[in-house]
Amino acid sequence: MAVTTQIATKVECNEQARLRHQLAQAIRSLVKAHACHQTALMAGDSRLARFEDNLHTATANWELARQSYLEHRTAHGCGRDLG
Repeated sequence: MAVTTQIATKVECNEQARLRHQLAQAIRSLVKAHACHQTALMAGDSRLARFEDNLHTATANWELARQSYLEHRTAHGCGRDLG
C-alpha cells in the first residue's frame, strides 16, 4: 500500500512525489542549459554549436520526466482534490 501525504488539499503518493522531484530537476537543467546558451549568444560567442548536445539532452530529459509524471497521475489518480 502506498503511503500518502496531504499537501494542502491534495493527496500525493510516494511515486508521484519522486516523479515530481525528477520533473523539477529536469526543468532546472533545461533552464540552466538555455541560460548558458543565451549568455554565450549575448556575448557574441561564435561557438554556439557546443551547446546543442546539452540543450538536446536537457530537452529530452524534461520530456521524459514530464511524460512519466503525467502518465502516473492519470493511471494512479494522484493529485486529486480531497474536498
